[in-house]
Formats: sequence, structure tokens, C-alpha cells
Amino acid sequence: SVISSMFGAVFGVIIYLEAQIIDYLLSPENFPITTAPIVTIGWGITRDLANMFFILILLIISFATVLRIKSWANSQLWWKLVVAALLINFSLVIAGFVIDFTQVLTTFFIKQALGGGGAWTITTRMMSAMQILNFYNPAPPEGIINGITQFAAAGIAAFAGIILTLIALLVTIFVFGAAAIFLVVRIIQIWFLLIFAPIVWMLWILPATSGHFSKWWTSFVRWAFFAP
Repeated sequence: SVISSMFGAVFGVIIYLEAQIIDYLLSPENFPITTAPIVTIGWGITRDLANMFFILILLIISFATVLRIKSWANSQLWWKLVVAALLINFSLVIAGFVIDFTQVLTTFFIKQALGGGGAWTITTRMMSAMQILNFYNPAPPEGIINGITQFAAAGIAAFAGIILTLIALLVTIFVFGAAAIFLVVRIIQIWFLLIFAPIVWMLWILPATSGHFSKWWTSFVRWAFFAP
């Protein structure tokens, strides 16, 4: 029991730090995404750059019309150009709706898991349910004779309990650490995708670059829904 408690104290510090990161990143109040300064400033720069490129795209479509290049002079490009010109300025708002929806889902699942647990968090609820330090919890013998006869079995149980505790703590550290890392990567990826959203909407106009638009949405939806 003492050895198991020592393992719990040492590895518990690591698990505690990982749990703090997870709980912090899963809270929309503590960590906003669309209103982060790096996003608002970066998105504003790329939005202005995308609006400037519309002039270049208009020239390309005009030359394609004169040279009778159907794929580029197609009338569909004109309506896509108008739609993109409007949506580029609302690309952050559109992405924000998706992120807010995933944040609501995440909060819903966390509240269901806590079940009105007051000051509990999702990580403390998980650790409480796992009861790692109770893997070795023998019943005390009723007397000396029973204690002697149970000594060998109790020794094996104690050894197995320590091994199980150590394995469970290592697995928990790995799982919590992976979750924390991926949640940090999620934030960085979403920031990156939001900053370059106007450029991607602009690339949607031309046939040669429209594939990047679908790739952007695939990556954005994957990382947005990773938390819930």
C-alpha cells in the first residue's frame, strides 16, 4: 500500500498537470478560438490580400473569355466570383458557427459525464472512476494464525497490485498526455485554418485551385469535431 501510494504521489503530479491542460482547453470560456488576437489579426491580413487578388482573377477570366478557354471562361466562374467576394468577408463568422456548435457538443458531453458533480471536472471524474490506487486493497486478517496462512497469497497479491498500479498509472499518463497534446494541436491547427480561410475561399473560384477548398473544409471539420 505504501509503495502504491508512492507511485501515486510521483505519477500523480504528472497526471495532475496533464489534467489541468485538458480541462483548460476544453472550456470555451477559458480558451476562445475565433476571438484570439492571432486569429483576428491574421484573418484580417489574409482577407485584405484575398480581396486584392480578385482583380487578378477578373483579369484571368477576361483573358480566358477572349481566348475562348471554356474551363476558365465558363459563366459559372462569374457567380462563384460574386459569391466568394461576399463570403470571404464572412468566412470567420461561418467557421465560428461550426466551432460554436462543436463547443456546445463538448460541453453537453462533459456535463452528462459529470452528472451535476459540482466542482468536479471531466478529468477528476475519470480518475475517481478508475480508482488506480485501490488495485491492492487487502482485507486485514482476523488473527495471527490467519495472517500467517495468508502470508504467501497476500505477498503475491501485493506484488501483483503494485505492478497493476504502475501499469495503470503509466497508461493513464500516456492517455492524458496524448489527449492534452492533441487538444493543443487542435487549437493551433484551427488557428492556422481560420487565418487562411479567406485565401481558401478565393481559391474556390478557379477550377485549378478549387480542390484546396474541399481539403480545407475536410481538415477544419475534422479538427473542430475532435474535442466532442
